[in-house]
Amino acid sequence: MVFILTCRIPKNNSHLKPLAVSLVRRPCERALTLLQVVGSMERDNSTAIANGGSDQRNNRPPIWNVAVCGPALFYYHQDISVRLVEWLELLRATGVAKVFLSETDVHPNIQKVLQYYVQEGFVSVTKFTYPEPYVNEPNTRRLWTMLKRNEMFTMENMYFTDCALRHMHEYRLIAHIDPDEMLIVPNHETFPHWVANRTSRRSVTPGKENGQWESLHLAWYYHNDDLETSDASLPKYMWMLRHSRRSLKAYRFSFGTTKPVFNMDVTLGVNSHMLIACGFGYCRGQNFVIPRKEAYVAHFKLTCGDDCKPANATEEEPALLRYNAKVIPAVTQVLQKLQLI
Repeated sequence: MVFILTCRIPKNNSHLKPLAVSLVRRPCERALTLLQVVGSMERDNSTAIANGGSDQRNNRPPIWNVAVCGPALFYYHQDISVRLVEWLELLRATGVAKVFLSETDVHPNIQKVLQYYVQEGFVSVTKFTYPEPYVNEPNTRRLWTMLKRNEMFTMENMYFTDCALRHMHEYRLIAHIDPDEMLIVPNHETFPHWVANRTSRRSVTPGKENGQWESLHLAWYYHNDDLETSDASLPKYMWMLRHSRRSLKAYRFSFGTTKPVFNMDVTLGVNSHMLIACGFGYCRGQNFVIPRKEAYVAHFKLTCGDDCKPANATEEEPALLRYNAKVIPAVTQVLQKLQLI
């Protein structure tokens, strides 16, 4: 099991910022740990997009940069390096400022990709090992992720929360998406501009009183593996751009079929699909599901089969293809430089 432990700073010391904390089993026990505190600094104006900050004359709120907390990469037997490059370049094109990833043991080609983007400053990598009693050996871990799915997903809550809190002072807005997912905003130039437009309205969602929102939830549209485009001008190594058609198949809604954007002013604990703890105590439920016509997460997974054969069962997503001119040359250059194609 994974637990979040909180220790409120006493009121008499509330003006101080702790540099490190110790964790002990019982009060007054001798401390054997010393954990550095991160994320306690004040957020400064650099987290807002240049020339898009708050306008005092028009009372316009700032357009905040958006960061992405991705998964802990454990792809040791599977080489997803080419698709990882496309994913990162598409995130950059949509306006994401930085991507944070955790890394266990990965394929050598994935390691090359991570090193490249870390040197560029677009990606930050935190080394991660699963705590005891889990074994940090790649072959054993592969079996564990295949056979103990619930344990794996529970463990994810730890490093997703660590990522969000570790960078809460750098970014007010942090989204969680995986390498087989992409943020889509059909009516806005970038994802941060869409978030600014959505959260600056009088009410974040119809029927709700204006207040401190906690998270926004973007529902999935499936861009299935068997909906590949016939456009011969797209390189074969562009997986997401070659799967710009999406299935309109209806499925039952749940928070498990959405991906969140967290407001780091209130976030304390998260999982892959939703906010689970807020800094002021129990979350108030200000978690809003966004209509898919406004914004959604494209999920590049599974096959559609007979459900997608009717003429009205799928549709093209032009918002994804508008990045072609920017993303294709960038991906090609990186793949050639790293000798992946």
